[in-house]
Amino acid sequence: SAGLSDREVADLRRRAAEFRAAGEALALSPLPASLEHGDFASGQIVTDGQGYRFIDWSDAAVAHPFLSLLFFWAELEGSFDDVAVARERLRDAYLEAWTDVAPLTPLVAAEGRSRILGAISRAASWERSFRGVDGAELESHGGSTAAWLVELVERLDHWSAA
Repeated sequence: SAGLSDREVADLRRRAAEFRAAGEALALSPLPASLEHGDFASGQIVTDGQGYRFIDWSDAAVAHPFLSLLFFWAELEGSFDDVAVARERLRDAYLEAWTDVAPLTPLVAAEGRSRILGAISRAASWERSFRGVDGAELESHGGSTAAWLVELVERLDHWSAA
């Protein structure tokens, strides 16, 4: 991926306070830091008919438990006739497990903030993992730091409205 355009850089800089506020709000959340997968998507779940296993923990970290949902939500695009309804139902089912720690309404707000921070976290992970790797090699792995930040810029208004 090429780098960010001047407009994309300006958009990110303009929203720096919004990103900081999202991070501060999640830090104040009553949810404990948890083992966070870092790359949670359907391809990371296998079953033997008896139960489920979550695989590929190479991007795992101790972090806010909602950060990995970014990949799961992205995977829903094109998978359902009404993605918004599917996302809401799946979100509420996921958040239900956390209602012993906090009521659903603040959990929904935290999940929204986690989308923004999930994209930033992923960009930072790519930056650390692929520092010094040439462009062709980087592209063979599906993207770059800039690609994740472009994703953030492209989806930010949509996520803020969701």
